[in-house]
Parts: sequence; C-alpha cells; structure tokens
Amino acid sequence: MTAKEYLQTVYNIKCRIDRLNERRKDLNDDLYSYGIQATDGNHVQTSVSGDRLSELIAMADEVERKLVLEIKSLIQQKQVISEQIEALPNEKYRRVLFERYILCKRWEQIADGFHIRDVRWIYRLHGKALQLFAKEWNLTIERPL
Repeated sequence: MTAKEYLQTVYNIKCRIDRLNERRKDLNDDLYSYGIQATDGNHVQTSVSGDRLSELIAMADEVERKLVLEIKSLIQQKQVISEQIEALPNEKYRRVLFERYILCKRWEQIADGFHIRDVRWIYRLHGKALQLFAKEWNLTIERPL
C-alpha cells in the first residue's frame, strides 16, 4: 500500500458512510410512505402487510448497524492517521496532509489557506510530505508496476 492510498482510507470510509446514510434515508422514507397511510380515530390503516413492514424495519435496522460500525471505523482510522501526521517534524507537511486527508479539502482550498495562488506549489509540498510520511511509517511512495 502506498502512503497516498493509506491516507485516502479516511476519505473512502467517509464515502461508505455517505452511501449508507443515503440507504438509511431511503429505507426510512419507505417506512413512512408505505407504513402509515391514514388514521380514523382508533385505527391506523397501512398500505403494506405487517410482514412487509417488518421486513422494511429489519432492513433499516441492518443499515443502521452497518452505519454505526462504519462511523466507529472512521473515527478510529482518523485518530490513528491524525496522530501519525502530527508526528511528522515539519509543520507545513503536517498541515497539508491533515487538510487533504483528514478534512478532505480540495487543493484550491488548501492553497488558499496557505495564501498561495499557485496550486502547483501545494502539489510539490504534498509530494514531499508524502515522501516523509512514507519514510516515517514504512510505506511505499508509488505503487510498483
């Protein structure tokens, strides 16, 4: 695994969480739209059978459990990577890696934070930071062919 791939794991976990959140929202929408249609005082009329509603609730519960596990994984991974980044001796390197991989900022945003107009300078700084990170944590810099 390269240093860049390793650092990108936080972003990948965030993407999985976003997808699970969308799935959870979709299932919850299904529960509300199919589950309860109308009331007439004492009775609730449902548009789906009890079995189907139970199935939707079970699916929503499963997605919720996966979401909690992914969030826990994200928090743990962010903590580990944050500590590894903070262990680097150069403040600029720490800052560029933290903003890119922990905060998931775009290159332009990082350049603005450094008050730099030329994003290429950030790319070079990032490359040097990756090299140092790889050396410090025994990772490769580039994927072998």
